[in-house]
Order: sequence, then C-alpha cells, then structure tokens
Amino acid sequence: MLSTRLIKRRIRSVRSIDRITSALQMVAAARLRKVQQKVESGRVYAEKMREIMQRLASQATGVEHPLLEVREVVRPALVVMSASRGLCGSYTGNIHRRAQAHLDEMAAHGLQPAVVTVGRKAKEFFSRRGYEVVESYDRLSAESPHAEVRVAAEVLRKMYGERRVDRVEVAYTQFLSVGRHVPTIAQLLPVPRPAGADNGAVEYIFEPPPALLFPLLLPRYVDIVFQHFLFQATASEHAARAMAMSQASDNAEEMIESLTLQYNKSRQAAITAELLDVVGGAEALKG
Repeated sequence: MLSTRLIKRRIRSVRSIDRITSALQMVAAARLRKVQQKVESGRVYAEKMREIMQRLASQATGVEHPLLEVREVVRPALVVMSASRGLCGSYTGNIHRRAQAHLDEMAAHGLQPAVVTVGRKAKEFFSRRGYEVVESYDRLSAESPHAEVRVAAEVLRKMYGERRVDRVEVAYTQFLSVGRHVPTIAQLLPVPRPAGADNGAVEYIFEPPPALLFPLLLPRYVDIVFQHFLFQATASEHAARAMAMSQASDNAEEMIESLTLQYNKSRQAAITAELLDVVGGAEALKG
C-alpha cells in the first residue's frame, strides 16, 4: 500500500488539474455562447442572401461570371478548418480523418489536390503527411476580424479565378447542437448557379438592374458562405473543448474520491499498526 504522504501528494496534483480543467471549461463555454450567437445570426443572414441571389438569378438569365464557371476538375483544392490549440477531445482527429479520406479519394481518381489549412493543427497534420499546403491561416477563427476572414475568402476566389485550381471544397465541422458536431465536406467554388425563385407575394425591385447587380454580389456571397463555415467550425471546437474539459473534471473528481478513500484506509492501517505496537509493548513489560 502507498504511503499516506505519497497519496496526499497525488491528491494535491489531481486537485490542481481539476482546477485547470474547470477553468478551461468555463472559458470554452463563454466563448461558445458568443460564437453560437454568430452562428445563428450568420445563418439568418446567409439564408436571406441566398434568397436575394435566387431572385437576381431569375431576372439575370444568361449572365456569366468566373465564379460560376464549371470546368473539368484536374487540380481541386480542399480547405481544412481545424483547431489551433488542443484539449478539444476528438474534434481535431475527426475532421482530419474526414479530410484525409476525401483527399485520398481524389488522388485515387487521378486528381492532384492542393490543401489550404485554417488552424495550426491542420497545417501540422497535413504537412507531416506530404500533402501540398498552398496556403495556411494558423489563427483564423470566428473571433478574427471580418477583414481577415474576407482576405482568406478573397485568396480562394483569386485562386479559382486565375485557374490555379478547378474546384474549391471546404472540410469543416457542422455545428448542429452543443453535443452534436458532424465533419462535413461542402463545395465553395464554383458557386452553384442559384435556381430561380418562384413568383411570390413579395416583388423585388433591383437598382442597378439584376444583370449588373448579380455578378457584383457573387464575390460577397462567397465570402458569406465561407464565413458561415468558419463560424460553425469554431463553435464546434469550443463545444468539443467544453465537453472534454467537463469530462476531465469529472474524472479528476472521481480520482480524488478514490485517492481520499485510499488515504483514509492507509491512515487507518498506520494507526492500527501503531496501536498494536503499543499494546504489544505493554504486554511485553507485564511479562
């Protein structure tokens, strides 16, 4: 049996870990609440933008744009949205495995995929495995300024417009709820041409004309979709970290209870041994 001094030292160590994990859980939960608000508001904004684009598409027939151009795919690009820090459970591993499986599938079909990483963990993972990382954004997240997010989206638009890649997809973790996050692959470019909206009760009057306005709004639409993917990925990361730290705190508390019980048993055994020594000595003196 371990000595009481060693057990007390282990209890102090586990308590220190418990305080750290509890603090990390509270920080992750606070950040999650902020990002969750962005996810909800961003979803409403994206849906309204999509509705406007559908209305424009129905009135701007025959308009061509480089972001709408569908061409033969030889060199696709995959944007992998991962984490920059650890302690988020299986979040990082799940999105990395999903992205790697998709890259391997493209390579098996004779394609030459390029990788764009968002988050330091993704850059380290794919660089070690020999993938070509053409762009990396180590600290980009939902908390980043909008200008930085827009620059990253603009780089992707430029890569596609200059024909350096033939398709752009995004591997991100879809945020469905605090306890449910699904690794997902979604196409960003070329932009699927929005289907024309049905004639409804609301009539839109566009100025300038739809034929001019539609191509002007397309880049903005791509930026919004990219930003919404980033919001969901960041929310999933914070939710996964909060859950992982909560589980770590629960495990630490269980370990403290077990060690405390072990400490009490060891202490009781030591007291019993001392009593036996005293009684044995007294009996020896009587003899």
